Amino acid sequence: MTGCSPSFLLSFLAIASVVTAAPPSSSKLGIHLIHNHTAGVTQICNAHPRVIKILDLNNGMLSAMRAYKNATPNGLVVLRIYTTRRYTLADNPATSGAHFFTTVLQPAISSLSASDRALIDYVEGPNEGENTPTWGTVQDALWFNDFWMALAPLIANAGFKPCAFSTAVGNPPGSQGEIQQKLAAVVPALRLCKQLGGAWSYHAYTPNWSTDVSFQWWYSLRYRQFYNYFANSFPDLVDMPLILTEAGFDSGGSPTGSGWQANGTAAQYQAWLTWWDDQIRRDPYVLGSTIFQIGSPGTWPSFDLEPIAGWMASHLASLALPSLVCSPTTLTPSTTQGSNPPPDSFTVTNVGHKTMSYTISDDVEWLSVHPTSGTSSGETDTIEVTYTAAGLAVGTHIGRITVTAAGAEHSPEVVTVTLTVNEKPIPGDLNGDGFVDGRDVAIFLPCMTAPQEPPQDPACSAADFDGDTDVDQSDFGILQKCIRGDAVPGDRTCADS
Repeated sequence: MTGCSPSFLLSFLAIASVVTAAPPSSSKLGIHLIHNHTAGVTQICNAHPRVIKILDLNNGMLSAMRAYKNATPNGLVVLRIYTTRRYTLADNPATSGAHFFTTVLQPAISSLSASDRALIDYVEGPNEGENTPTWGTVQDALWFNDFWMALAPLIANAGFKPCAFSTAVGNPPGSQGEIQQKLAAVVPALRLCKQLGGAWSYHAYTPNWSTDVSFQWWYSLRYRQFYNYFANSFPDLVDMPLILTEAGFDSGGSPTGSGWQANGTAAQYQAWLTWWDDQIRRDPYVLGSTIFQIGSPGTWPSFDLEPIAGWMASHLASLALPSLVCSPTTLTPSTTQGSNPPPDSFTVTNVGHKTMSYTISDDVEWLSVHPTSGTSSGETDTIEVTYTAAGLAVGTHIGRITVTAAGAEHSPEVVTVTLTVNEKPIPGDLNGDGFVDGRDVAIFLPCMTAPQEPPQDPACSAADFDGDTDVDQSDFGILQKCIRGDAVPGDRTCADS
């Protein structure tokens, strides 16, 4: 596919213009684009990856970004701007962070139209320690932290989410203790990025075709070490969003000799990517990965994804699953003892792909749902909830409605029902002080109407003791039965005497 004819490429781009917008695939494989919007890029983007990364803002990258967001409006775009600018420990880190923004990022971002700016979600900073001190020593890591403490707010103020660190595979280096010291040094910057809605990035490469988790713990899955450390020492960071902004096969960094094409077959790479995708999908904090690279076969020939673009599109499509959403997920009916609350409802929607079949069950006798099953191909279904609560005791009662959709993401969903049964009010106690006396009579008399004539004041509905919508002599008779005076508490059964 690297030698596509112009007509072949145009046919793919035409497909991109009419592709139906859809949610992202459940796969976490995406692509790292360089230079060109190729036919393979179109194939993959039309299959709705969760995230793509673009390098710089040339016409090819802008075209690919627009097509991707047209196909996958909720997908994520990460932007990196290439630079050769360098900073050292001798430079002030905060000043350097601001300088990087104003001289590298801001000029590129400012060149964009407002509509293109809106398509970019995350903006990266320096790449892999190529431009700054990073992980060599704890002092380097502290410098890097302060650099990002200055840079992250500037990215956020420009309207983007900061994507920090771009950590090269195998880093931070050292023993477990040294790794943890370096991670601890950048915790303030991580917390700031999280507060700003941002993420951090790790470059998750494998040097061989191993699918041994204990081996990949040091390479493509090394990030798991970081989150284990956070769980013990910085629990507020265990859900810090992570984007694997470079990933794939790299045995040594050579454009011609270290990528997958120089070290194996398409079948081997596809099998490894399938395994790795299954692994990273198990980590909810991983937003996605961008496999390096597609669009620049001339500069990175052994890494070029164009020959497996069709497979990647098929893989993404195979994991384009239904996704269950219920709304709301809590219901809070209330009633008085001896009566039923009014009916409720909630909705079931498939916000993912394909057709979703679902069933609904509940775990208490005092509620029921209708219907108890259905399908959704994107439409919203309303589920009615009715209550049979007249026989329940005063107090709080909990029920759960479970919606199950086999094969769908976020299944099952539970709608929690908290039903409050209140004591019956004391008939005639219109001011709510627990007594039925002359003060209640004074409230009642202005509310009286002719039979079958509802009162004008909505507040008078409380004086309709017999529930026939008017306030007449019948209601006054109940009030007379219930008067006890201001020294005797009211009787909830007085109306029945």
